[in-house]
Amino acid sequence: MVIGVLVIGLGSGLLKAINVGVDPYTAANIGISNLIGWDLGSYQLLSNLVLAR
Repeated sequence: MVIGVLVIGLGSGLLKAINVGVDPYTAANIGISNLIGWDLGSYQLLSNLVLAR
């Protein structure tokens, strides 16, 4: 699971950096992390940990 999350995170980060769009889950996490004032990586890690349980 950790390797999968890392690969998806790297891909999403690359897509976000070159401004071509991201998947819906990451887009939702970007919006929520901006709303609560966290950086994307920390929030996405927390949300993945919560969903994995």
